[in-house]
Amino acid sequence: MTLHSFAYALNGRKGTISVPLSDQVFADYARRPDPVDKGADARDNSTYFLQYVNDAEQQPYISALAQAIQAQTPIKDDQARIAVSLVQHIPYKEGGSQYRYPYEVIYKNQGVCGEKSILLALLLKDLGFGSAVFYFLPEDHMVTGIRADSPYDFRNSGYAFIEATEPFIITDSVTDPLATNKFTSTMEITPVGTGQALQSVTSDAADAKAWAALKAKGLTLSNTDYAAWQALDTKYGGLYVTAENPGGKRGTS
Repeated sequence: MTLHSFAYALNGRKGTISVPLSDQVFADYARRPDPVDKGADARDNSTYFLQYVNDAEQQPYISALAQAIQAQTPIKDDQARIAVSLVQHIPYKEGGSQYRYPYEVIYKNQGVCGEKSILLALLLKDLGFGSAVFYFLPEDHMVTGIRADSPYDFRNSGYAFIEATEPFIITDSVTDPLATNKFTSTMEITPVGTGQALQSVTSDAADAKAWAALKAKGLTLSNTDYAAWQALDTKYGGLYVTAENPGGKRGTS
């Protein structure tokens, strides 16, 4: 067993969670054949994605990570936010033509959008939340959904949008971090967890709205807006910086 550590941010406080992971289990995944791949022209890839969700060998370790998250705070919604931040802060790195299992993602501490989205949906399930993954076929991009009430759910899906690739605020679906454009295609929804909704999603949505308004103001902000920018960036442990804003905002003197 080897101890693996993961960084997260919650309301401006940075933390680290460490869990022991089995080297033998990682070796087992390296030897096993890949699941049957999703088809480029497939209309429903849920069966393929659920093979990564439902694999039994990894479940004790995913549950251990979820329990370690629960130990950080008794506030259930904040447990979800820690899980979101933790997965978003796992470095983005491609691993090959096939997805890696959630266990492989936490063991190697790296993954791509689909791998990290599946991991996050599985963690949210273990934390007791309704969760899903959204797959956008033309963009070949995946995000996570957490159960949320209207009007905070994405396209009346019953789930709020969570970009797992980089640090993004829950409900922020404005920008595709891989293509810097809006999601316009039809998505496939694969339910993962059947638990409760994120009860305090209104606060996330308010932050996402404020962040979008600040981004729309360009590279130079008033001192007041710059302070608001910094506060949100700190709250979420460093929010994703787009191609339109590679160097961060600047306050006026």
